[in-house]
Amino acid sequence: MGRASGWIAAEEKPVVVLGAGGLLAKAIVDTLEDQDHHYVALSESSLDITYEGRVRVLLKGLNPGIVINAAGYTDIDGAEENPERAFEVNGAGAGNVAGVCAELGALVVHVSTDYVFDGTGLTVYLPEDKPEPVNVYGKSKLEGERLVREKAENHLIVRTSLLFGAGGNNLVNTLFEGERAPMEIPVDRIVSPTYTRHFADGMIRLAGKGARGTFHLCNHGRCSLYAFAREVVRQGKGKTAVYPVHSRSIRRPAARILNGALDCSSSYDILGSPLPPWEAALSEYIGS
Repeated sequence: MGRASGWIAAEEKPVVVLGAGGLLAKAIVDTLEDQDHHYVALSESSLDITYEGRVRVLLKGLNPGIVINAAGYTDIDGAEENPERAFEVNGAGAGNVAGVCAELGALVVHVSTDYVFDGTGLTVYLPEDKPEPVNVYGKSKLEGERLVREKAENHLIVRTSLLFGAGGNNLVNTLFEGERAPMEIPVDRIVSPTYTRHFADGMIRLAGKGARGTFHLCNHGRCSLYAFAREVVRQGKGKTAVYPVHSRSIRRPAARILNGALDCSSSYDILGSPLPPWEAALSEYIGS
């Protein structure tokens, strides 16, 4: 972990956002617009990051100062059934982006996940804790981290947990879809729920303040996934009932981690304060 100058010096060059159209990239673009940054947003149809030659040609043409890689294969169960594609996008694709950024002298900001850990820890995970992923998704994201570090000295890797926000699939939006069958929610899974707009703003500020290396960034606090779902229903006055179960009773292709809580103190130190508590973040999203 470290700090360096970079964002302000690169302001005359565009910020390129990869993965446009996805849940997180939408929030990143909205945040960049709010802050009047010059940016270019590229969807997967505009740039498939698994093709290194295309990444090089397109990014060289844009000559960015910063590339935010929010592209990824995020289907956790799908990754078990299609591991080759997961590793192509989350692993090799991330490496392609980082390598070209190094050639251009651009900062690469890479989004990662709590799933690089095995989830057996009893406390929150620090950025320097040893990763031990338990499913293909986590392994592919860890490979992406490795390649980013290997190929681009000027990098910022930011891990997060349980994102929710506008414009994509997530538990909050699922519970808001209207009356549906009751949902079984694990009571033994611990998470750090994170609003995409808060994460995007915090990540951009970290880059601007010179953070380099690996950091964790989530809304403040942690809870069980069931407690989070209950709060979603309570705040949103939703009609979907939720009830607690143990994770072992839910059969899925990919293993889920029981503890995805991340220690964000190093990020908060640089930002000067924590991100808002997850309850307040949820309220802000529901009221937006």
